[in-house]
Amino acid sequence: MRNENPHCISLHCVCHRLNLAISQACKNAPEMETLTTIISAIYNYVSQSAKRADCLKSLNDLLREKNIKIKRIFEILWLSIGEAITAVIKNYEALMLTSEEAALGDPSTIGLNKLLSSYIYLALMHLASEVLSVTNHLSKIFQYRDVYFSTVRQSLNDCIETLEDLRHNNGSVMTSMEVELITAPIGQFKGADIDFRPRQGKPDQVRVLFIDQLVSNRRVRFPNVDVLSAMTIFEPASFPADQRWLIGWVNANLQILLDK
Repeated sequence: MRNENPHCISLHCVCHRLNLAISQACKNAPEMETLTTIISAIYNYVSQSAKRADCLKSLNDLLREKNIKIKRIFEILWLSIGEAITAVIKNYEALMLTSEEAALGDPSTIGLNKLLSSYIYLALMHLASEVLSVTNHLSKIFQYRDVYFSTVRQSLNDCIETLEDLRHNNGSVMTSMEVELITAPIGQFKGADIDFRPRQGKPDQVRVLFIDQLVSNRRVRFPNVDVLSAMTIFEPASFPADQRWLIGWVNANLQILLDK
């Protein structure tokens, strides 16, 4: 195409770019990469046994929890990482009961149960769910049928501001986990015994590393935000209310596009 038209401009799918920023941030934070491996192992553990899947559903019914299907992480499905982690959190109590019951004599199940009961991975699951809910919200905005270029820029900025706030402050998901730990019997979370022994990496350290990587990747993969913003000259709803500013506003944005 460029041989035929050297002036053509290629625009990579914004949802795919965002997904690449997320997956790369996970790979650059070793604990987060381990977490995605654990989530995939949980999916395989449940999906490969109809008996376990039925047991999970029955336990959720008994616990009066909404039965949310355990989900798989797909590289090509933009929302899958966040949705898969959130599904594990929703099924946590039933998963612990299922794995405890099946752990006798099964080394893989024993290992999975230990990972689920480790405080570091419990905290990272809630952290990832919180952070990825922000990026998933952004991805959904990008997928609106009537999305405007101006919406893209503002939504990107809003996403960055929220992530920067989560860098040092808990949101609703992490706060809920901490409240549960405080109100539950000492050493337990939703009826499960939690292993608080220190491991490699601390939740707060991983939080800063993961969010820094995510913000950095977002900026690298969305370098032409000014061009997206300049495209608002094709959106009449974005025109300045005061017509005296219209020509200068259009010329400034048009110059950005012409430079591109």
